[in-house]
Amino acid sequence: MNDNKGIVWVASYPKSGNTWIRSIITSILYTNDGIFNFELIKQIDQFETLKNFKFLKKDNIDHYNQLNKMNIVSHYWLEAQKRLIDKNKILFFKTHSANYEYNNLFFANNETTKGCIYIVRDPRDIIISYSKFLGISIEEVVRIIALRENKIYGPNKKIGVYLTRWDYHVASWIRINKPKLILRYEDMLSSPRKSIKKIVKYLIDDLHFNLKINEDKIDNIARTTSFSKLKENEKTLGFFESSKNSVFFRAGKQNQWQNILTKNQLLFIEENFKEYMTKYEYL
Repeated sequence: MNDNKGIVWVASYPKSGNTWIRSIITSILYTNDGIFNFELIKQIDQFETLKNFKFLKKDNIDHYNQLNKMNIVSHYWLEAQKRLIDKNKILFFKTHSANYEYNNLFFANNETTKGCIYIVRDPRDIIISYSKFLGISIEEVVRIIALRENKIYGPNKKIGVYLTRWDYHVASWIRINKPKLILRYEDMLSSPRKSIKKIVKYLIDDLHFNLKINEDKIDNIARTTSFSKLKENEKTLGFFESSKNSVFFRAGKQNQWQNILTKNQLLFIEENFKEYMTKYEYL
């Protein structure tokens, strides 16, 4: 593959800060002053949208209409990616898919992938946020987050997304043999400017973007993509990725789980995910 083309995945388990990271990336790449607005985020769309599989309307209309089934969509993951890669062009896509195999078919590979920015978050806090977002009980999300055979859907429930369990999801992306940047949600909260600079460094050093960014732009990005500012903008302007059950930018805090999860729920999560919770200093 040409070194100047390929997909840069902005990947995460749901409710881990994917949209927050995309707001930072688009402010870096698509503004002169670093001032973010919600329209910018459309520059990094979700991969699992029908327009990215539109070739199937001509090639196999029956399969196009059944992309919500994992055994169908998995056959076209890589073909869709290859068709999206233009000559000398790097594309960014959001995904909540695990980079895992389904029926021996991998979601992404070294041929289509240029790099990956992966956001990891304490699964105990994910449970709280995901419960609010889905409008279901915490106990249900505790069960869901540990399911190996677990799928969700892209926009309008038209395309299946292979989610799998939290630790498998993390493992599937950190093992990819391409330049990658792993960010912790909690570090974004505590050190936003440091996180922004890490992203800038990754874009320049690993993906070879020709960027010149001064401290004023960094300050503007930090200010206009702060969780409190995003939450304020959603309240006044609305946000197209919010759900009917909850605002999108809800709390933006860590350790919410401490006063909410039961001892049994904590024991279940910490026993199931001990390896990666320890790796990312959650235990």
